[in-house]
Amino acid sequence: MTDAPPQLDPCPLCNQSTRVRPWLRVPMDWRRPKVPGTYDLAWCDACDFGFLTPRPDPATIASFYAVDDYYTHGEWYGKRPPESFSDKLRSAIAWRLDPSKRIELEANFILRHVGRERLDGLAVCDIGCGNGGMLLPLQKLGASVHGLEPDPAAAKVAREKGLDVHAGVAEELPHPFQPKQFDIVTMRHVLEHVREPMRVLRNVSAMLKPGGLFFADVPNNHAAGLVDAGAGWNWLDVPRHLNFWTGASLSRAIEAAGMKSPAVHHHSYARQVGRAWIIVESTINQRYKDAGLPNPRTDQREPGGSQAWALLLRTMLAPNERKCDSMIGVGAGA
Repeated sequence: MTDAPPQLDPCPLCNQSTRVRPWLRVPMDWRRPKVPGTYDLAWCDACDFGFLTPRPDPATIASFYAVDDYYTHGEWYGKRPPESFSDKLRSAIAWRLDPSKRIELEANFILRHVGRERLDGLAVCDIGCGNGGMLLPLQKLGASVHGLEPDPAAAKVAREKGLDVHAGVAEELPHPFQPKQFDIVTMRHVLEHVREPMRVLRNVSAMLKPGGLFFADVPNNHAAGLVDAGAGWNWLDVPRHLNFWTGASLSRAIEAAGMKSPAVHHHSYARQVGRAWIIVESTINQRYKDAGLPNPRTDQREPGGSQAWALLLRTMLAPNERKCDSMIGVGAGA
């Protein structure tokens, strides 16, 4: 790890440098421990937004995903690890306080915002659709669904399910995606990965019909869990995550891209104190130890039951912006 000051690029949202400052240095990519590299994060106080600096080129970004255990490559969160009584009690308490019982970027959430029981006759595009997991339930509700996916293998799987999915990236929309074409555009955990977030959001704004709805699910970087864990936070995932959103920055960016009525809905609290989350953060800590690096956590604790109880007790009455690990930004086509 070098002590040289980081190179600070202008903020990708406002393109200004006057209120950009160093935020966090991440001394390794825990998913690729054999690949050397230190990653610097900057924070724009004007936008309330963090970003990786200097910005890597597209080829370098593609190399960040050459990992076997990345969550999109398997079923990690579909497997429930063994839990003690203490784990179950802690999760039960957190679940009672979790707004996710009412909020998730899924079909029911979209239906509530559209104000319909079905999506008959509506055109939907999921950007970063993966293998089509979001599109299939929307298709069953009557929508005409279309997807954009940069991973050719994932796009192939989606097409084998009978879905209309095109290979491409959100910064460079392929020809089939025309302006004012879609009633609904969704992005699930995509905006944290893109190199040019404002270009992506402007493309989305152009795709939406007047009054059409945009939904973007991203990690919440105002979460107390990040404050505690620092570079050891499960959802930080540097360098695959290039952008670090807050409710304020997400709402402002949606509006600056030309969409109306921006809103943010925070969700997902209980999983941060569950056994699966502890296992991931423990793995991160162990990778640091194996590399001879100090504990990456700001609180210098070891992930485990006592650390999870401490987070729960400190946040159980906190506002959703502090307790939840994710959020959904919503905007409307102009």
